[in-house]
Amino acid sequence: MKYSLNGKWLMSGTNLNTWINANVPGSVYRDLLENKLIYDPFYRDNENEIKVLMEHDYFYRREFTLPKSFFKKQNYLVCKGLDTLATIIINGKMVAKNNNMHRTYRFEVTPYLQECNNTIEVIFNSPLKYI
Repeated sequence: MKYSLNGKWLMSGTNLNTWINANVPGSVYRDLLENKLIYDPFYRDNENEIKVLMEHDYFYRREFTLPKSFFKKQNYLVCKGLDTLATIIINGKMVAKNNNMHRTYRFEVTPYLQECNNTIEVIFNSPLKYI
């Protein structure tokens, strides 16, 4: 049985003082653009103005409830193309950290899940700070 976490999420960042609507799959730039927090980075020299955004960490979160049938077997979270430096947290517990975008990740998450509400968070750390 599959349960998709694609769709509506919330996003914040070390440069934001609020949570904004976000879409997964997607990108930080797209979510900032759709929330009218940046100018179109593909127009003229706007790309130069938003380079500073790479110096910040960004946080995505979503709440979800799983059907009871999910708890009859092991469950895996499959992530395709997580950005380079990502930490995944489910219900306050770290599931994994990754440092390579160009692969698919599969994490066993059964011990982290609850039969009631669940929260998943993904923290994308600044690659510039890491370097």
